[in-house]
Amino acid sequence: MATTTQRALLARGWSTDRADWAISSGYTITKLKQSTDKQLTDLGLSLLEIDSLRDGSRPPIPDEILIRVLHEVKRTCCICRDPAKAIVVHHIVEWSKSHDHSEDNLVVLCLDHHDAAHTRKALSLSLSANQVREHKSAWLGQVRNADGRAVLGLGRVEGARWDYINHQRLFELATKLGIDV
Repeated sequence: MATTTQRALLARGWSTDRADWAISSGYTITKLKQSTDKQLTDLGLSLLEIDSLRDGSRPPIPDEILIRVLHEVKRTCCICRDPAKAIVVHHIVEWSKSHDHSEDNLVVLCLDHHDAAHTRKALSLSLSANQVREHKSAWLGQVRNADGRAVLGLGRVEGARWDYINHQRLFELATKLGIDV
């Protein structure tokens, strides 16, 4: 379960491993903001991380959007789908160009794929915005399908208590996900 500090750091563009490091080291947003740039640099923070703390040019992603984006993909990179990797919430169209924190413009990437999304090769990005969108769409579909199958699979569990299930909603979900009940 994410803490308030972790959500606040993720919303500012920090990766999960950097946010977890800050929390385990006893830092909160307030403590970090009260530190000087030199102190933050001495802690190993990058200039981007320091700028994000100083309420720079980009406001944090609203909590309700951040939580939905992280939840819908199981806090897992949509490219490699490795749940063990640290993640970052990436703007498909850069914030500086779009000023868009909508769910459609946000995607969860591991640090490796986040770097690839920002790396320019001779004539192109190594991971284009369209490729990121396609991977996000495919991963969202797989997650929704897996969730639906897990719920439907409960019907085969001995002793499952189906008298507390909203059957109409269950069938609506199955139909939406294209699952033959």
